Amino acid sequence: MKYLLAALFVVACVFIVQSARLKNCKGWPSFKRKSVSDCEETHEFCPFKRGKNVSFDSSFVAPVDTSDLTFQVWGKVAGTPVKVPFPIDPNDVCEWGVKCPVKKGQKYDFKVAVFVEKVFPRTRVTVGIEVLANNKTKVACTTIPVQIT
Repeated sequence: MKYLLAALFVVACVFIVQSARLKNCKGWPSFKRKSVSDCEETHEFCPFKRGKNVSFDSSFVAPVDTSDLTFQVWGKVAGTPVKVPFPIDPNDVCEWGVKCPVKKGQKYDFKVAVFVEKVFPRTRVTVGIEVLANNKTKVACTTIPVQIT
C-alpha cells in the first residue's frame, strides 16, 4: 500500500509539473494532448534554440464541421500585453497533417514545426498557439513558457 501511494504521488507531481508548463488559454477549448520537442517535464521553461526548428505535437476535438482551419503562433514578453506574431507559412492546419474537412466532435492530430529565427533575442517569452475554424471559431489554444537561447 505504501508503494502504491508513493507511485500515485509521483504521477500526480508529474501531472502538476506538466500542466503548469503547458497551460490552456482562458476562454478557449484545450488541446487534448500537447507536447513540445526537447522540453522535458522537469523544465521550468521550454528551450527554443535560435536557428533551429521546434515541434509542437498535439490533438484537438473539432467544435464545428469545416474545411477552413488556421493557426497562429505568437510571443509575449513578460510584463507586456502585446502578442507579437511569429511568421508561419503556411498557416493552414490542413497542410500540417490534419485531414480536412474536419467533422464536429472528431479528434485530430496536429503537429507543426516552427523555425526560431536567429534574430530573436535571447530572452524568456510566453508562446501561444491558437487554432481557429473559419477564422473566428476557437478550436484550441495553449501557452508555453519559453527560454530562447
